[in-house]
Amino acid sequence: MTVKEFNFEEKDKWNSFVMKHPFSNILQTWEWGEVKKGKSWEVLRLGVFHKNAQIAAAQILVRNLPFHFQLYYSPYGPVIDWEMPYAQEILENIRAYLKDLSDNRHLMWKIEPPLTSNEAQKYKALEALEKIGFAKANESIQPQHTIIVDLTKKENDLLESFEKDTRYSIRRAYKEDVEIKEFSNPLNNQPVKEFYDLYSTTSKRGKFPAREWQQFARLWEEMAPHAARCYQAWYKDKLLASSIVLTLNKKAYLVYAGSIRDPEYRNKFPSYLMQWETMLNLKKDGFESYDLWGVVPKEQKDHPWSGISLFKRGFKGTEKNYIGAYDLSLSPFYDFYKTLNKLRYKITSHRQ
Repeated sequence: MTVKEFNFEEKDKWNSFVMKHPFSNILQTWEWGEVKKGKSWEVLRLGVFHKNAQIAAAQILVRNLPFHFQLYYSPYGPVIDWEMPYAQEILENIRAYLKDLSDNRHLMWKIEPPLTSNEAQKYKALEALEKIGFAKANESIQPQHTIIVDLTKKENDLLESFEKDTRYSIRRAYKEDVEIKEFSNPLNNQPVKEFYDLYSTTSKRGKFPAREWQQFARLWEEMAPHAARCYQAWYKDKLLASSIVLTLNKKAYLVYAGSIRDPEYRNKFPSYLMQWETMLNLKKDGFESYDLWGVVPKEQKDHPWSGISLFKRGFKGTEKNYIGAYDLSLSPFYDFYKTLNKLRYKITSHRQ
């Protein structure tokens, strides 16, 4: 096996491999790497080859950490066929490449394989990770739990599969004359600006940190119209809800959303209709699945995301619980950094 770094001229080759792969995810596409590039992240794209054929891909984001250390991170990656008998060998080759490339300040490689616990057991993925030296991380960066809606169902069957209250909310929104609009023109980012206003409001309400506007501007520039769409729900001249949906092959992902909670619009149910119309548009364009991108376990009723999780569960998709993040130490300073960072966190928390 050989490992090689991809350059810009090989962008299409990279995306072709990722797009067709059964264990692919939108966050491993070339464009997503470009979206994340900036003051905090650099991008390293590694392909693994066997007998001149590509068999794996690892888009690795390189982030600066406190104390002049760096992190390698593969969101929902790397792209490996875990059913193959040499998945472990692939990871070992990538590890060796990173070790040769790095100095001791490159602390670790964090991966988040899009594998459920059952899949990991079936493919013996956890045993492979353990043999290489990966250890389960305390927290995942991307959502570990999600819901995926099957868009291959007939339209009426899909609607009837929803919770009763969800169906009612969709029909009520139609009666209230809520209008859904779709945008995908990369030369017009006004809908994304309007989305960002709602998204920022929602982040404050939900107590989660909002991404910077520049990331959404880059996302629209890099990914629309082939891999990004913006949906909006309007009532007369008032924007009530909006979302950004990303697409890869026959998969769609609800990655970002925002809405208002003004009492006067409480009975308009814009988010329900927006999601239903989104599904209809995706079905029409040949997409087969719609990932609602993150829920919390049902028992975590006090979690800030419990409300939005209840909303998403109303669409009765298949719940998937991924194995989460795993870290591979690449530096003798790895344990030292973890201790130092915990101390820094305690001091910062105390000051607050």
